[in-house]
Amino acid sequence: MAKQTHQFRYYLDKSNNDALRNSYPTAKNDLERIQKLNQDYPKSLAGEKARFHNKYPKGSDYKQYIKETGENIKFVTSPEFHSEWIINMKTKSLVTQWNVYSMDDKGTINSDSKQQLTEQQQAQIVDGNSVHYANNSTESHILNNIKNVHTSYDSNPVTTYDPQIRKVSSKGWMIPDADGTLKESLKDKPFFDVKRSKRLADKELGIVKNGK
Repeated sequence: MAKQTHQFRYYLDKSNNDALRNSYPTAKNDLERIQKLNQDYPKSLAGEKARFHNKYPKGSDYKQYIKETGENIKFVTSPEFHSEWIINMKTKSLVTQWNVYSMDDKGTINSDSKQQLTEQQQAQIVDGNSVHYANNSTESHILNNIKNVHTSYDSNPVTTYDPQIRKVSSKGWMIPDADGTLKESLKDKPFFDVKRSKRLADKELGIVKNGK
């Protein structure tokens, strides 16, 4: 049941992706669809940091990789951030595992972990969106002794309950550091500016704070 509950989030992602694209079929790209959605429903979206959605292949130069492939930014529903969409700033398109999976006429999804995937396809899988069960990134449940609901319900289950194709694909990818506090053996990992990431996403929504 725990595995099914966790993976159900990814099916909700597909529903969100399809709804976004079907609602704005004449938009030039997915970024424009996000912007139109926020215009039609003001303040329904907000930018969010996208560190875990900007992984890079092991052994590669992070800055050069991002320069070539484009940085990913993240949008979440507001005030609760249950739904999210990841957009690549170079392609202006959704980053999602559903760009990779195929489906037959019976609705069976091909997520065979042994299939050969390109680096680009792997990036769609490891960086793609996922619905959140938590209401925000800092929510806690004092009575249940849960310090961070997002970590407990959304982040930690990935390691145990993710489908095998995501586990296999993730093995060759690294997550950039957020605050420079990694142990010495990992100090060569590139720094990711989480505040800048959120600002970039907010800017695309027309959200300006503190005059900047």
